[in-house]
Amino acid sequence: MSRFINRHILPVLICGAITLGGCSSVKPGATGWGGKVEDKKDATAEVSRESMAATRYIDSADKSGLDKESTSGNARFEPGMHTQLLDVLSLELHTWIGTPHIWGGTRKSGVDCSGLIQTVFSGALGHQIPRTTDEQRRIGNHVRRSDLLTGDLVFFKPDENGRHVGIYMANNEFIHASSSRGVMRSRLTESYWDRYYDTARRVLTNNEQILSAVAHARIVQNLRSELINE
Repeated sequence: MSRFINRHILPVLICGAITLGGCSSVKPGATGWGGKVEDKKDATAEVSRESMAATRYIDSADKSGLDKESTSGNARFEPGMHTQLLDVLSLELHTWIGTPHIWGGTRKSGVDCSGLIQTVFSGALGHQIPRTTDEQRRIGNHVRRSDLLTGDLVFFKPDENGRHVGIYMANNEFIHASSSRGVMRSRLTESYWDRYYDTARRVLTNNEQILSAVAHARIVQNLRSELINE
């Protein structure tokens, strides 16, 4: 297990220092982005502080049960994998519910749909993904709507020029940054989302990636709890 952490978690935490800097490379007018880019130095420093401090928790973090799962990397997921992922995603996204929608935003003061996805995956789960909906739509593997699993990205196409993205949770629920209501839960079965559903992509494609994401999220969440209690 220690070799798994050294090989996969430490590089992820180091990479976290540049996570939110991705916004600066997005061209104005690109799908999923618009308006003013947040201060790159502030955003990078914020992630850097979390990432560097989180390394202190690698040896003490609660990893019970993680090393009992397979990390074969094949397409067949071991039982319990997505239950663990749902637990950490629920804790993380709960802190985002109610955040207002701001074009180009990546923080809890304001975020857009693709910014929410990038920040949660890159910052909380330690899995680097691109910034815009168009780019996010090209990563990972295509997955049928009937085969959706926790953590899959669900995409919508309400018109020819715009796309929308959310994170699938379970039981047809997904969380997204609505342009009118901010970060919220919705259901794929609601008439609007059912009508404009476009496609889905699986970003975490094997057991090893899910284990890494869960471990990283627990470390960051433990860190956040300690900082709050100080």
